[in-house]
Amino acid sequence: MRTVWTMTAMVVVGLGAAPDDIAAQLTDSGAVAAAERFIGLLQAGEWNAAESMVAPALRERLGAAQLEVVWGQIRGSLGEGEATRVRGVSVIDSMRAVELYGDFARDTVILRVVFSPGTEVSGFWVGPVPDDAPLAVGSPPYAVSSRFVEIDVEVGADPWLLPATLTVPAVAGRHPAVVLVHGSGPHDRDETVGGTKVFRDLAWGLATNGVAVLRYEKRTHVHGAKMGADVSVESEVIEDALAALDLVRAHPSVDPARIYVAGHSLGAHLAPEIARLDGRVAGAILLAATARPIGAVMEDQVQYLSRLPENAAPEVQAQFNAVLAQVRRLTSGEAADTEMVLGAPVSYFRDLEARDAVAEALGIDIPLLVLQGERDYQVTMTDFEIWREATRDRPATSLVSFPSLNHLFVTGSGVATPAEYARPAFVAGEVITTLLNWMGMDGDR
Repeated sequence: MRTVWTMTAMVVVGLGAAPDDIAAQLTDSGAVAAAERFIGLLQAGEWNAAESMVAPALRERLGAAQLEVVWGQIRGSLGEGEATRVRGVSVIDSMRAVELYGDFARDTVILRVVFSPGTEVSGFWVGPVPDDAPLAVGSPPYAVSSRFVEIDVEVGADPWLLPATLTVPAVAGRHPAVVLVHGSGPHDRDETVGGTKVFRDLAWGLATNGVAVLRYEKRTHVHGAKMGADVSVESEVIEDALAALDLVRAHPSVDPARIYVAGHSLGAHLAPEIARLDGRVAGAILLAATARPIGAVMEDQVQYLSRLPENAAPEVQAQFNAVLAQVRRLTSGEAADTEMVLGAPVSYFRDLEARDAVAEALGIDIPLLVLQGERDYQVTMTDFEIWREATRDRPATSLVSFPSLNHLFVTGSGVATPAEYARPAFVAGEVITTLLNWMGMDGDR
């Protein structure tokens, strides 16, 4: 039974001024990412950074000092914050409201962050969870907790130390291992996206069947506030992935000759390069890997979302057109390196575009596994077919697509939309089975 939590809720709403950066007004997922970042800053005590997300007209009432007091009251009533999960997104007039389940040490509550038509926070509300609301996603059916243990470790070094979890089979001995590399965005170690914990599911499914797995907090999730605008692909992804591989290789429960790097989305694009730089991995696993320039992928995503029926309103179409214009300035070379596109500087995208994942894959001689959901609208079958053609004569290459899976490798049907990410779901068991078979592992699957 849920505990009863009583506290004066704070509600601040009513602004409608649109800022220059309109990334979060594009999709529900953009608003969710902004809400999770705002709450993450509060959890980390980054009051000034949290204030910078608040609409200027509200900062007198919702500035750094006030946020510190309010979060202190929440922490005093509920204990330390442990995690957030998406409950839903709604649009009220021109405002977009994101509701998150906030899991604290002593209770779970609803955290509601309201945005103006752009990325500015124009409201923040805390309240109890309705009696009929689900509290937890639970465990995937293929995970058997008695078959593995989870060990707290740290990846990297000061000033960028990253909390991490090494999931190790309970059976003694040295095991094959997988290091998981995140997709784009400031992800936690579970790669929580809406109602799915992609990396947690992979870790538990693989460890149940004899494979150790390392997952870690992404640097932008833990240290994003101090990384600044000059973030690069090296500092955001590659440096930490290489450090994670070194950590796993030195662990006594891991067979250093059987370590694999597995990337999802952005991590999949970079996995071949990470494998080359490391020089010792036994293979690379690419889950939803782009094969085209990032600008082309982004343009396809924007156009796909703009065609969804729920985005048909003229004012929403205008927002899509504005973002599409930004993306095309990037791809045409017109945009300056310091301009922002979808929340990142142009210099970052140019750094990423210079990294050819297919060429990297063809330049390494380790086994390669490419997995793709056929319902994925973020990285599509167009990319998968490029991978298939490019690796046709490459030895030790396996490609598998799953007709019913989306970008998170979750089962669904019909037209894929961002809304399905919010529903509690698990990575499909057939993905776990495919990974285990490819690694030559036996187990109850």
